[in-house]
Amino acid sequence: MLQKLPLNVGNLVNLYYLDNRDAYSIKRMPFGIDKLINLQRLSYFIIGGDGHHIRVLKYLSNLKGDFRLSGLENVNCQDAREAKLNEKQGIDRLVLHWSKNFYKDSRNKEDEGWVLGSLCPPKKLEQLVIENYGGAKFSTWIADSSFKNMLSLELRNCKNCKSLPSIAKFSLLKDL
Repeated sequence: MLQKLPLNVGNLVNLYYLDNRDAYSIKRMPFGIDKLINLQRLSYFIIGGDGHHIRVLKYLSNLKGDFRLSGLENVNCQDAREAKLNEKQGIDRLVLHWSKNFYKDSRNKEDEGWVLGSLCPPKKLEQLVIENYGGAKFSTWIADSSFKNMLSLELRNCKNCKSLPSIAKFSLLKDL
C-alpha cells in the first residue's frame, strides 16, 4: 500500500498496480501519472483545484476493477468528457465523489449536472456509487438499459435531486 505518491511518478512507466486508497493526505494526483499507460489498477484518482487534470485519464485506458474519482467539484464538463471514462472497459465498480460542502458559492447545480452527464462510465459497469452530487437531477445515462450488468447503485447525500432515475430496466440490480 502506497502512503505517499512520489513526485516523479511518471518514471514508473512499467507500473501495473497503484494502491493509493489510504493516502488521504494527497490533494491531487502528481504530474506524470499520464505516463503510466500500463497501469491497470488505480484505486483513487484525486482531482485538485485545477480540475483540468482529470483529462490525463484518457491515457490510462487499461484501468480495471474498483475506481474512485474524487474532487469532481473542481471539474467542468469539457474536462470530464476528455477523460473518456466510457472507454475504460475494465472498470466494474465506479465511485464518483464530490465535496460534501453544499453551501459553497462555487457550487453550481447545472454545472454539476453537465459534469455527471459527461462522466458516462463503461457499459460493463456492475456497481456505481455517486456521493455528494449537487445537481438537481441525475443524468439520463444512469437509467440507460445498456448497463445490463448493473448489480448495485448507491446514491449518497445527493441532497439537491428531487427524484431517482428510472431503474426498472436493470434486471440484475440487487442493491439500491
